[in-house]
Order: sequence, then C-alpha cells, then structure tokens
Amino acid sequence: MGLRLIFSITFTVCAFILVFLPFSGQTMSQKQAMSQISGEISVNNAWVRYNPMSGRSSAAYVKIENLGNNSVRLVGVSAPHPAHAMLHQTITTDGISRMSHLDSIDIAAGTSFVFEPRGAHIMLMNMPTDLEMKTNLMLELSFASGKKLEVPFKLCPLTASEIC
Repeated sequence: MGLRLIFSITFTVCAFILVFLPFSGQTMSQKQAMSQISGEISVNNAWVRYNPMSGRSSAAYVKIENLGNNSVRLVGVSAPHPAHAMLHQTITTDGISRMSHLDSIDIAAGTSFVFEPRGAHIMLMNMPTDLEMKTNLMLELSFASGKKLEVPFKLCPLTASEIC
C-alpha cells in the first residue's frame, strides 16, 4: 500500500508540473513553429514538454486547424513504442485541478482546436529517456474518417511553456 501511495503522489506531482508550469516569457519571434498541412487539416506549433526521467510522463501540445467544409473528429494519437499517448483535459473545480481522458475532439469546419498547457493536452507515458532536446518525436493523429496524419513534435525542456 505504501508504494502505491508513493507512486500516486509522484505521478500527480509530475502531471501537475507538466500541465501547470508557469509561462517562461518567450516571445513569438523566439518560436520555431512547425506547420504541416494534409488535405483540409493544418497542424502548427507541435511540441512536447519532455521529461527525460525514467517512468515519468510528458505532455504534447499542438494547434489543429480544420480548413475544410465539414467537421472532423480527432479520435486518437499514437506514439512510437514503448511510449503510449492519450488525449487528456485538465479540469479545475473548486480550486482543485485534475486530468480526465478525452475519447475524441470535434473540430468544426473553419475552426481550430489548441492543445495547450493548463488545458487539453496529449499525455505521453513510457517515453524513452535518451531522446535529444530540440529533435522531433513523430506522433500520429487519427481521425474518425480513417485519415491518419504523422506529425513531428519538437522536444522541448520540461521548463518550456511554449515551443522552443
């Protein structure tokens, strides 16, 4: 029981750091935004707040724009083995924040959805510990239509509040 409690506290603290770390004050000119367009979907500013410590989670953020005339539904994200990716949302109720799993995200025609710190994010578990900062981690976005889009996410330090 003691180890389970320690793991639970450790996971909660790591998740809190990943999602709620204060902004670092980088300007837009310091960003190195990546953009990928596939058909009617545009992906911008894809980055990971990477935690290289073994057994710790990381969080990924991205802006997905629907340039088409029909809504699209993001139903999942895949990461290279052994990592595991999940769609999450941070919810704050009565001053207490917690994460909850999202089954899907609808993006109406002509709108965008932003995964960002303190909000919706892609939780990455079992990340390799030997990845180099400012290189790319390829994640695959899966849509209800069956379309899959492979996107490079830039690895940024745990202290980053936006793409590095």
